[in-house]
Amino acid sequence: MCNLLCEEGLESKDARATAWLCAGTIAIVMLLGGARLAVFPPSSPTVRVASISRRDVAPAPSSPTIRRLFEAQATPADLDAFGTWSTATNEDLLSRAQGEMKAGAQIVFWGESNAYLLKEEEAAFVARGGKLAAKYKA
Repeated sequence: MCNLLCEEGLESKDARATAWLCAGTIAIVMLLGGARLAVFPPSSPTVRVASISRRDVAPAPSSPTIRRLFEAQATPADLDAFGTWSTATNEDLLSRAQGEMKAGAQIVFWGESNAYLLKEEEAAFVARGGKLAAKYKA
């Protein structure tokens, strides 16, 4: 449908018919799926899940700083800039995860590239997450 629209444009009768057919199919699937959930709600226990994305809570290190970190040529100033940013970012992730657990989430996750830390900080960070999960039985 997208290819047909790109090639022929909305002026084409075939492209418009195909677009309406696609939109209608999506609408019917959504409506029938919603009706199914409303009429036949899940009979098994459900689990609340929360997904968190990193947000900018501190200025990110510059591209040259990141490059030097990856090349193992970081200066003390690079390590300080990265540490300030990563600490603020990671604290925000853990704080928001705790908020979701307090609200009843049993599974809280974020993508692997959301938390930034040095290899030597990894074990302590994972342990903090584990303690948080244990506290809220998540």
